[in-house]
Amino acid sequence: MKVINTEQLRKEINKTNASLFRVSFVKANGEHRTMYCKTQIKRFLSKKPNKRIVKNANQDIVRVFDCQSKSYKSFKLSSVTEFVGNNKVLK
Repeated sequence: MKVINTEQLRKEINKTNASLFRVSFVKANGEHRTMYCKTQIKRFLSKKPNKRIVKNANQDIVRVFDCQSKSYKSFKLSSVTEFVGNNKVLK
């Protein structure tokens, strides 16, 4: 399995600007998952102000909105096996 440069991947995810992209990664339990997601989605945030605060100390974790389950999910950049978005494919 080829490792994707995490800094390049982070830049490509940030460039999506709420556009749909596909990411494939290996979950913590070893299961492979493909997710269609977006960043910067605010519509489904909790109305409670204390639930909106995300303490993301680990810079390897990216929080996104999963368009299929309509919920927020996160994944580790280091576990990504494929990224497709912005007319770019990273494998």
